Amino acid sequence: MRRPARFAKEKQSVTNLPQTKLEEFEDVKEEAVMTTLRSALDFYSTIQADDGHWPGDYGGPMFLLPGLNRDGGWGLHIEGPSTMFGTVLNYVSLKLLGECAEGGERAIEKARKWILEHDSFQKFVNK
Repeated sequence: MRRPARFAKEKQSVTNLPQTKLEEFEDVKEEAVMTTLRSALDFYSTIQADDGHWPGDYGGPMFLLPGLNRDGGWGLHIEGPSTMFGTVLNYVSLKLLGECAEGGERAIEKARKWILEHDSFQKFVNK
């Protein structure tokens, strides 16, 4: 995998824009904003791969994906207790993605059971 720093070396910056510095109470002028934006666009274009993505290692995506708890529900984060919101959100997402009841860790089946055991989602929708 080619690292972003390597892309930056291969694709030299096209522009040589001055660094914009503002004093604490100085008014921001349009020219300063445009220079900063051009500089940012130039930087990100030098580390972008030819197919349009920005390569890089991402070692820990699990914290982004709430885990299925043993009781069949999902919490708001990987270590959180099961909540109706987290469980219904993940249940509906899996259904929309085409997951079947017997698929994976039987997550849909477990989630449905958890929802029904906790007075179902309808109770909260109809309030």
